[in-house]
Amino acid sequence: MPGIGAYTAAAIASIAFGEPVAVVDGNVERVLCRVQGWQATGRAGAAALRRKVETLAGDLLDRKRPGDFNQAMMELGATLCSPKNPQCLLCPMAQDCVTRGEHKTAARPKMLSREIGCALVLRPGPLPGPRNREVLLEQREESNTVMPGLWQLPILNDAEVPEEALHMSVRHAIMQVNYYVRVRDVEPDDVDKLAASGGPRRWVALTDAGSMALTGLARKVLSRAHLLPRLPAEAIVPAEAADVI
Repeated sequence: MPGIGAYTAAAIASIAFGEPVAVVDGNVERVLCRVQGWQATGRAGAAALRRKVETLAGDLLDRKRPGDFNQAMMELGATLCSPKNPQCLLCPMAQDCVTRGEHKTAARPKMLSREIGCALVLRPGPLPGPRNREVLLEQREESNTVMPGLWQLPILNDAEVPEEALHMSVRHAIMQVNYYVRVRDVEPDDVDKLAASGGPRRWVALTDAGSMALTGLARKVLSRAHLLPRLPAEAIVPAEAADVI
């Protein structure tokens, strides 16, 4: 499903349904690397290490209580086996741990910076009132390696936005990239001229947008613009519930 990666899927499967699937987040990876004395150097080494950690996590998993085991491992890394100053004297795995303390890790890649522009396109809805307006959203292609299938604001051809058209500026981090985003108010008739062609676009009622699988950036912009109602994140709105452009 859009927005559900390997970590989240494993957490849901094991914790909610009791399936014997190991969860590997940053905390679990740190615990197992210290227990085994594993170190990663460079990007290729990190990828190979990740595979080793996932295999070990699966081997250690308590198949009778996978949800409890996974939560215990994540909690161990978050509380005792912390990145700095781990509390080894209190750790239940200290006797079997090769490292017993901080271990050498690969240098974190330097954050990159990128400037982009997004189009905030609104139109009146079938009912009067500002809360009944519709917003234009664009679905990311399934071929995208990051956030495939999620819904975003249309991306502008030009990151530079005239002052009179600037709605807001936000910073948004995705993995190793800091995005400095200028959000432009765009009229519906000007979208094709100002925005790059991407995936399929749909008009979505603002009352429905909050329950869709939005990118973090789209949700941040719409929330800061006070356009999203405060609704519980439950069912994802079916594609046929919005008009296709």
